[in-house]
Amino acid sequence: MVPRRIEVRDLGYRWGSCSRGVVYFHWRVMQLSPWLVEHVVAHEVAHLREKQHGPTFWRLLKRVMPDCENRRNAVAAFGGRDA
Repeated sequence: MVPRRIEVRDLGYRWGSCSRGVVYFHWRVMQLSPWLVEHVVAHEVAHLREKQHGPTFWRLLKRVMPDCENRRNAVAAFGGRDA
């Protein structure tokens, strides 16, 4: 799926968000390493297909990014939530 629009803004404690086909990224994502930026982007793009963080979402993300759990833990070390 292709997002309707992509925006960069201050999302407070979140690294990214997806709502009604629009993907939002916190401006701080640009301070992460490319390895972690890929994770945040993949996470939000997966929400275009699967809205909730249920088993279907995690299977989808793991299919495109097999090491997503390691990346998620690494992003969490920088603070924030749900990346």
